[in-house]
Formats: sequence, C-alpha cells, structure tokens
Amino acid sequence: MRVLVLGGAGAMGHVAAQVLAASGAVQEVIIGDLDVRRAESVAQALGPKVTGRGVDVTDSCELGAALRKCDLVVNAVGPFFRFGASILSAAVDAACDYVDICDDWEPTLEMLALDDRARTAGVTALVGMGASPGVSNLLAVIAGRELDTVDSVATGWSMTVAAQPTASHASQPGAAIEHGMRQLSGTIRILQDGQFAERPALEKVVVDYPGIGRFQGRTFGHPEAVTLQRAFPGLRDNINITVGDRMTCAALSVLRFGINRRILTPRRAARIAAFTDTRHRAVSPTSSEPLAHRPCSPWPAVSATAGRLHRRPHWRRFPA
Repeated sequence: MRVLVLGGAGAMGHVAAQVLAASGAVQEVIIGDLDVRRAESVAQALGPKVTGRGVDVTDSCELGAALRKCDLVVNAVGPFFRFGASILSAAVDAACDYVDICDDWEPTLEMLALDDRARTAGVTALVGMGASPGVSNLLAVIAGRELDTVDSVATGWSMTVAAQPTASHASQPGAAIEHGMRQLSGTIRILQDGQFAERPALEKVVVDYPGIGRFQGRTFGHPEAVTLQRAFPGLRDNINITVGDRMTCAALSVLRFGINRRILTPRRAARIAAFTDTRHRAVSPTSSEPLAHRPCSPWPAVSATAGRLHRRPHWRRFPA
C-alpha cells in the first residue's frame, strides 16, 4: 500500500506518518506538506520507506497528481472548515481512499453528503478519526450499549490536554486555534429535544461523571453533536463539552464576544489566543498538566457519557 500523508510535517500528521511507517502493510509513505524542507526532514527521520514532497492542497492539479499515485490519503491539513471538503472531493475524483481527523462540524456534514459520489467511485472515506471526534464517538457507543435506551449523549475533552505545542511565532496561530475560534463564535449546532438547534457556544453545562462527581463544562461546536444520532436513532439530546479553568473560559468568552460583535476577526482572535497561551506557559510551566489531575477541572482528556438529560433554566445536567 502506498499512503500519502497530507500535512505530514505537522504535529498530527507526523504521528500518523510514524505509525504508518512502522506498519508492515504499508510499502511507502509520502509526506506531503506545503513546506518541502520540513517534509523531507520528517521523512528522513522516519526511515527508508518514507519520502517527502511539496504539496499545495490549494492547487487542484498538484493535489490531484499526488493523490492519483497513492492508494490511501491521510488528511491532517487544518483547519478543516477551510480544507476538509475540497481535499475529500479531490480524493474521490482520484479514486483514492481517504482518512482524516476533521474536528469541525460544518465540513463534516459537507463530507458526509459526498457518500453517493464516493460509493460510485469505489472510494472508502473515514471522516473524524482522531481523538475527538473519533475515540469520543467510540466511547459514546460503548457506553450506550450498556443501557436499554439512550436519551442523551455528552462527549467532551479537556481544553489543556487538547492544546497543541505553541507556534514559533504568535502571529502564526496553529490550525487548532483557528478551529477553536471558529467553533466558539456565532452559533453551533446541537441535538435538542430530538431536533437540531442552533445555540450559542460556551453555554454552561453541569455534568455528573462516574467516579468524579459533578462539575461544570462549556458547550463547543464539534462533529459528535451532529453525527452520533446515526448510532442512536432515538436520541433526544446530544452536545459536545469542553472543560477548562475559569481564567481560560473567561478569556474565550471575551474572544467570542469580540468576534460576534465584529471587533475581532477570527484570525485576529486566534493570534491573541496563541499569544496568551505562550505567555501563560512561560509564566506557569505546569500549565500543561492534564486537567484531569486538577481539582478545578476533573474531566478526562477525551470522554463520553450517555443517559437521560435533565433540564433546568440555565444549565443542563448529564448523569451517567
């Protein structure tokens, strides 16, 4: 098997390439990245069956040529609201199987809508195969199988554990930070009372988690909230939650206000978030400690809980 890893010189793509290079089922791994020097450097470090090449995913001819030479493409190019659907569409046209780690709900729905095209082309495409979504979806399904019926699902992740290494320059925020600004601004889609609803992001949620107890999180735009009803047809309520300390949540609320009032562009907000994260880590080296180890935020790195939803005027409670 010949595998192309797009964004393979980045944090997530590098790990994917490393796993693929160690697999006996893979004969060749191509690191495709906009930065050809980094692609070649990563390839050299991963061994003889890995090569690096420059690939500009915004150049349809260049992308198509790279895809047609491979059996499978692993797409780690973010943010996915910008690149996800176009790369999958190009993979379908090239008859190349596809896997990604898409964490934006809007392009997830766009890509799932390509199902008929992919089937006609004989292409298998797996969308959202990371930690969240991905592992979180599997955890929700496992939890749901232990119950007679499932009325509500809450997936979630720790804000600190999910934080990527800080970019070398604050003016160049990573794709994960751009994704975050996109998903906390405007409205997000959740399943509420059996219907999809558009709600503000960062609404407070109270969770009763087995072995941990009750604590507060915030709603966040994520694919799990718009896809898990496929596994649970009778689902009434479905949200995705993030958990962080009070200072981080307050900062995100300010950035959200700025974006929604058009005081800040999402790109500018991402730069501020990246700069703030850099300063916070410099002042507090222990800030990378998993939130699961902190008394203020006990939510594990990636989690899911299924049960019955109880509503109150200004908060929701998800018992296990």
